[in-house]
Amino acid sequence: MALTAVTAQIAIPIPPVPWTLQVFAVLLSGAVAGSMIGATSQGIYLIIGLLGLPVFAGFRGGVQVVLSPSFGYALAFPIAAAIAGLSGSDGSRLKRSPFFFVLAIIPIYLFGVLYMYFMAPIVMGKEISLGFAISVGVLPFIVPDILKAILAWWIFRRIAANLTKRFNHY
Repeated sequence: MALTAVTAQIAIPIPPVPWTLQVFAVLLSGAVAGSMIGATSQGIYLIIGLLGLPVFAGFRGGVQVVLSPSFGYALAFPIAAAIAGLSGSDGSRLKRSPFFFVLAIIPIYLFGVLYMYFMAPIVMGKEISLGFAISVGVLPFIVPDILKAILAWWIFRRIAANLTKRFNHY
């Protein structure tokens, strides 16, 4: 949760959706803490942001962020953390691959694009096409987000390997 708040402030303002490092933090939190705790921590992140703490991009917080065209992306953070949490350090080859990290990006895009599409008339005062929402809310972010997912997976694998080594030592 704290890492998500910090990475929200590392942003490049690209209207209507800023480029941040939040996806990295969300995926890493799910993997390190596990599906349930990772999802819960991201839910708490949303709640404290909506209560007014400035944890969202641009040091924003409060209920008014619901009117931001990019708020839908954050709504999927608990789901994305839960999916990334499925990549336990043991188990099948699939679980040890970055598959769940990349898969976890999908709900973020889905919620974000649909939220932007349906909220555009309210927030921006005009209707937008679904194609436009995808072109501004997904396409510029696909490659950077896949790279963030792979980086989060790599860091998680290093953390898991170090923990395994330490526990096996005792």
